[in-house]
Amino acid sequence: KAIYTEAPLTCDATPKAFTFTILPTINVTTALHDRTLCTGQTTTAVSLTSDAVAFVGATVKYRWSSDVAIGLSNGEGLAIPSFTTINNGSNPITSEITVVPIYTYAGKTCEGTPKSYRIIVNPAARIDFSLPNQTICSNSTTAAVDLSSITANVDLAWTAQTVAGIVGMATSGTNQIPTQTLINNTSAPITIIYKAKAITRGDANCEGVETEYRITVNPIPTLTVNQINQTICSNQSTNIILGSNVLGTQYSWSVSANPNVTGVSSGTGASIIQNLINTSAIPQTVKYTVVPTFENALVACHGDALAIEITVNPSPIVSFSGGDLSICSGKTSPAVTLSSSTPNAQITWAANVPVGITGVATLSGTNTIPTETLMNNANVPLTIIYTASAKTDDANACAGSTATYRVTVNPVARLINTNLAQTVCAGGRNTAVIFQSNVANATFSWTATASSNQLTGFITSGNGNIPVQTLMNSSTQVQKITYTVKPIAYGCEGQTAIYEIDVYPSPMFTSSTLATEICSGKTFRYTPVSSTSGVTFKWTRAAILGISNAAASGIGIDAAGSIS
Repeated sequence: KAIYTEAPLTCDATPKAFTFTILPTINVTTALHDRTLCTGQTTTAVSLTSDAVAFVGATVKYRWSSDVAIGLSNGEGLAIPSFTTINNGSNPITSEITVVPIYTYAGKTCEGTPKSYRIIVNPAARIDFSLPNQTICSNSTTAAVDLSSITANVDLAWTAQTVAGIVGMATSGTNQIPTQTLINNTSAPITIIYKAKAITRGDANCEGVETEYRITVNPIPTLTVNQINQTICSNQSTNIILGSNVLGTQYSWSVSANPNVTGVSSGTGASIIQNLINTSAIPQTVKYTVVPTFENALVACHGDALAIEITVNPSPIVSFSGGDLSICSGKTSPAVTLSSSTPNAQITWAANVPVGITGVATLSGTNTIPTETLMNNANVPLTIIYTASAKTDDANACAGSTATYRVTVNPVARLINTNLAQTVCAGGRNTAVIFQSNVANATFSWTATASSNQLTGFITSGNGNIPVQTLMNSSTQVQKITYTVKPIAYGCEGQTAIYEIDVYPSPMFTSSTLATEICSGKTFRYTPVSSTSGVTFKWTRAAILGISNAAASGIGIDAAGSIS
């Protein structure tokens, strides 16, 4: 009530009543225990209770919060909900969860006493390997691989499933994958998968992330060859086809040098095809050493090397005992022996005889071309070509290159002049004689003899044609120059021919040629006489002033042997 006082008076006001509600400070009564959980673990919901006294119209709720993110969302309600823990790190996370009770009445809210508890969330520990994944060749030893984790207080373990085709593998262990000698009995790469985990120690044994480590074991290729040893002829190609039981195998080869074989070289590929030439006269051997290699993940695995021998037979070369021959028609060629430096070579020859040649004994043979008397019936040189070849005396019968032996038969030249004589008078000049032959470009040599030493002015010998000469015959008889002519063509002397020049003498009078006197009207008669036999006479008479007879002329004499 209110009281008014003013001395000396004190006055009481009319009393008025008020009601005050005092809300309690409540406490969480739910048992909240510290816990250790694994990351990814789902919790159960936690119902919350308090010591609040039931009061009509009053409500109680709770607010919770986590000071470190572990997957629980801050919120309000009557229960901490279920949640999945999260720890993406490598070490445990501790989160303090605080629960505050809240009492509400008549629009008035009072927070109670907070209550806290801790949740430790272990990580999913990860495994680290000391080495990257390995690839090895079959029957090789792996390197030891240490397992570790940046998460403290963990146990490390690994397992591996047995793999068909692999011998020598371990299937489980801790802390280290040991060295292993692994054999791959198949024809393809095989990968062994080792699965490793880290498990935390303590209140919660949490398995970490399963991590795989891989070891791939490459197979060792086995080389296959279509033919281990081959025999080929010189200037033929090898045909070595390489193969393997392992798909993707590559091949390389080296070669042992042989100075007598060309065309060989080291190389790579699935076949060895090389043209080999044997430069000697005997079989030669070339050795290829082939290595198969399978490469996977930059690891090359070599199989066993294989030696392949190639025998290269020679190409037999035929030699002739004599060089090419040039003979004159009608002459005999010598026998020619054929041989080869290749042992036991089989030699054959055949003759190509041109038209116009006769006298060839046989058109084919083996080791000897026989002697032959050869005739050339043509006007030009003709050549017989003997083509010879040899082959090795074995199953390959390797033929060498052909060789040729030539016999050229030169024609025999002869004169073909239709006129082989001429006549001239003493003191006259003969016509030059141009010799002709059946063989083109023939040359001529000749000698000349006279029938009498009274015949002079001629050349006694020469080459080529007979030149123009002034010929003198001091006798009273016809004299003869006889030319013995020898044509020569291609070094061969032809048939001798005779050419003649008759030199007639100059007739001489033996009868008197002195002037003769006769009487007018008388007959003049003259009887000419010459020591040259077979002489005829030609005469003329001029017209003379004072003589009535006209000019006259005539040939010959009358029956009395006179001119009248």
